[in-house]
Amino acid sequence: MAWKVVGSKSFRRAMREFAETLSERIEDMAAAELATLRVGTAPAAECVTALRHVWAAFNQRANRKELKNLTGGQALTKESISKYWSPERQQQLEERRQQATLLKPGDHAKVAAAVHMEKLLNPSTDERSTLGYIRTAYERDGLIGNSPRGGASPPDKPSD
Repeated sequence: MAWKVVGSKSFRRAMREFAETLSERIEDMAAAELATLRVGTAPAAECVTALRHVWAAFNQRANRKELKNLTGGQALTKESISKYWSPERQQQLEERRQQATLLKPGDHAKVAAAVHMEKLLNPSTDERSTLGYIRTAYERDGLIGNSPRGGASPPDKPSD
């Protein structure tokens, strides 16, 4: 199952984009591996090996400042790489993508309305938050604000 995820189209695209980010500095050192990732038709195990070689070549060339900028100031360790690039993590992401395809238009609004109702029925001890939820309820029902749902009528125009 794990190799199925690593072999998926989205994971191959992520590997290719990562390699392209590093390719400027290592084109001469890892040309074959970059070509393997650019084409993207090699078996998954070969793509993972190519990505490891690309990363090793970049580590040889890059200075500390470049590595720090690339990682957002965090040290790249085996733990941090496995956290984002492991087959298990990619499988989780793929499952989330499949769940997202099941959402229909309006589902987010329904969930938000349910959460909003829960907050109104069980208010927090913070008065400011509670007042925010109450105001949002008035806006949703069109009693205040510019909601298209109606409710509050505009003031009458003076007659001439």
